[in-house]
Amino acid sequence: MIEIQDLFKTFKLSRKQRKEIGTEHEGGLAHAVAGISLTCRPGRIFSLPGPHGAGKTTALRMNATLLKPSSGSIKVCGYDTQSDPIEVRKRIGFLTGSTKLYDRLTPIEVVKFFADVYDVDKATFERRVDELFTTLDMHDFANKRIGKLSTGMTQKVSIVRTMIHDPDVLVSGFVTIGSLYLGTQFLDKGSGEINKAVNSLLEPTTIIAVIALLLPVTAFFAAIALAISVYCKSFKEAQSLLAPLIMVAILPLGASMLPGIELTAKTALIPILNVSLSIKAIIAGTAQKFHLFLVYGSLTGIALVSLYLCSKMFNRESAVFRN
Repeated sequence: MIEIQDLFKTFKLSRKQRKEIGTEHEGGLAHAVAGISLTCRPGRIFSLPGPHGAGKTTALRMNATLLKPSSGSIKVCGYDTQSDPIEVRKRIGFLTGSTKLYDRLTPIEVVKFFADVYDVDKATFERRVDELFTTLDMHDFANKRIGKLSTGMTQKVSIVRTMIHDPDVLVSGFVTIGSLYLGTQFLDKGSGEINKAVNSLLEPTTIIAVIALLLPVTAFFAAIALAISVYCKSFKEAQSLLAPLIMVAILPLGASMLPGIELTAKTALIPILNVSLSIKAIIAGTAQKFHLFLVYGSLTGIALVSLYLCSKMFNRESAVFRN
């Protein structure tokens, strides 16, 4: 996750630079980045478009701890880029079009160098190399010198050295025909991951977790439906009350699909919405036990209270049945 608040970066221009640029920048200062604020949440792709000179690369370099902001803050996975730069670097992969590789080294040697920098153990390194080299079809030139590789092959090496430590955040500063081609290969692999996710839905633990969440919800709506049937004296009157009840069930489902709404300690206490968010988190594999316990506890409490009140209403409204 990336959180940027009021980010500014100002460069002081030399006399030569002021002459070249002219009077565009007053006071001998160039404001490369002026007040950027954004949030990029996990599992999402965030694009930062803009014309040449808009400050995109400068912003990305500050995000990668290569430059220090003049003011503002950047947090990556909860760590500040200025106070915890080492922790940030452990969690990001930074890829730019200007990154140079050593011509006399082979792809496997370059990747091994960066793996050692990130302190990747031998077993993980071998597994990641096999995965990435297979995905990008790199085994044929794994031991050829970088200087003899084509542009597309070199881009593949750059991508692998960026991802060898399996970063939480991937920052890319260029888009070319070659990288788009590589993106399609990753999408092909992603389709296989989707199949795995679908198969995981059939696992007993997932099914049990979803059923456990739906049981108190079912009891809650059943209690309300029974109460309406007792209270109303006609089918038309019951219909007028059931329509809002259906909307209460549907609206939270739509809200849970909105970007930025995730299962947290706060949303876990919002009835109905917490069910949709819980199921989404279970499917994505990001659900935390503490949040699920909060959801189940709150739902069970509401269901029990609803059933109790419903039973009281049955006793009070027993005269309706005699009519």
